[in-house]
Amino acid sequence: MSGPVFYLVEMDPAAEALPAFADRCASVHPTHLFSADFAHCTSCIGVSGTMSVLDIYQADDWKLFHRPAFERHRGRDAPTGPRARSKMVIRR
Repeated sequence: MSGPVFYLVEMDPAAEALPAFADRCASVHPTHLFSADFAHCTSCIGVSGTMSVLDIYQADDWKLFHRPAFERHRGRDAPTGPRARSKMVIRR
């Protein structure tokens, strides 16, 4: 498959976790995404309805997911890896 890839992430952090989450999305997270070769990144916080946060990322093609720049963020101890995500408070 060739052409641009749009990667969408919908999240619903607990209200008390939203300020820290928004701060991370505004400062740390974009740096990781751009260093992993994503072309465009944005995060939208909903003001009404059921969806709290929608992240939209764009890559030039699927090859991004196999490049070393992306691989360094895939690891368990990476800044965006499973350990970091496990500390997020998610409302279910």
